[in-house]
Amino acid sequence: MSGYGETHVSYNNGLSPARLVVNLTLRRAYAPSAPWVFDKVLHDRLDNAPAAAFYKARAIVMVRHPAPAIRSICALAARTGMRDVETPEDAARYYLARTRTLSKHWQSFPDANRFGLSAEALLADPAEMIDRIGDWLNVAPKLTNTYVSHVASQRGGGGDPTRSAGLTRIEALPPQPEPGLPQGLKPDLANACVTAYHDLLALFDRD
Repeated sequence: MSGYGETHVSYNNGLSPARLVVNLTLRRAYAPSAPWVFDKVLHDRLDNAPAAAFYKARAIVMVRHPAPAIRSICALAARTGMRDVETPEDAARYYLARTRTLSKHWQSFPDANRFGLSAEALLADPAEMIDRIGDWLNVAPKLTNTYVSHVASQRGGGGDPTRSAGLTRIEALPPQPEPGLPQGLKPDLANACVTAYHDLLALFDRD
């Protein structure tokens, strides 16, 4: 599998696959013999009007509950200087827009081309979820719960530059009660984030 994390390639035109390969090649992350090419797409500006070929790809869609997601976005913004999501309200608006976009994408991908999961499900049983993803992709040999960070993912904008170099596996966490959102969010915005999260999970469950 070729790839390393976020490439920030836009999928809003037909040249996107070629640009992805160029990006990976420049960062020494392209393996021509690999059957899969991977990208991690987090921002609406990169796929808000995708070319038709976008939906011919395989999509693994993962969503995290808004409470830890919003806190994580704010913490990352404080460490890296992302000024567009400095406050919990900024992060909540970002989360809401992105989650709604993922719901739209989910309904546009053919059934066979989409796999949905929550971050909470992944952390509850990493081995089971990794097995399911590997089986869905028909990967051989089987995927295992091991992680080696590519150097490109350790740089700003490439993935998780604050921690990725120190991670070697997905650590299981015991089930947690549904957390509360940060204080100070307007009730309508907070409720909309929680609703969008559960609406996307419901789409996953229908499959």
